[in-house]
Amino acid sequence: MALLSFRRVEKKYIVTEEQKNALLRILLAHMDFDPYCQNEKTYTIHNVYYDTSDDLLIRKSLQSPEYKEKIRVRKYTGMNNYFLEVKKKYNGVVGKRRITLSGDELDSFINDNVEPVRNSFQEQQAVKEIGWVLKRYKLIPKVYLSYDRLALFDKTNSELRITFDNNIHTNRDNPSFECVDYEDNLLDKDKYILEIKYVSNYPLWLARALNECSIRPKSFSKYGTEYKNYYVNSKLCGEE
Repeated sequence: MALLSFRRVEKKYIVTEEQKNALLRILLAHMDFDPYCQNEKTYTIHNVYYDTSDDLLIRKSLQSPEYKEKIRVRKYTGMNNYFLEVKKKYNGVVGKRRITLSGDELDSFINDNVEPVRNSFQEQQAVKEIGWVLKRYKLIPKVYLSYDRLALFDKTNSELRITFDNNIHTNRDNPSFECVDYEDNLLDKDKYILEIKYVSNYPLWLARALNECSIRPKSFSKYGTEYKNYYVNSKLCGEE
């Protein structure tokens, strides 16, 4: 079962195809592929980000405050259920609450504030916390965003996870899981978002691998980048 809540640090990098392949050769001596990566291939993640009508959450997030939060629904290719997630970041530490929902439960929870019934205490707590966030804001679907992911887990430390994301497509006109037409690819085809997710410090072998491959930290927010592109294009259209 997917984790319902956790706290960790997430550090991002932008890497080229060459850097990704060089690092991957080192990673495979210490890590295994995520079970979703069937035959060691990428899998696709589909997201719908929710925000207020005036994009309050993403605008606040881009101001780099000490505390920020995002609300999204995630779906994996080939799965019928949905993950409703509230992702929070405070002083660089990421916390997440997520619950698994059917389509009907998702619609009732978001649109009518009908909380899904869950039996375990942990699930009940996740429902209550997410429900509080939903009631705090008048949320509507704002952006559909999908990408392909290659994910790995450390063989000896399950808290260390590394992902490579590319083919990042968005659609603001049709922010739903029925979206088939994409507006943007947020990265060049030969670029990847490398993300290292950990609770404590990097292992020494990973720090050496990053240095060997000349990989340096580079902040990147998928939803934030989409919004900045949208804002700039809106301004340009307004001036015309």
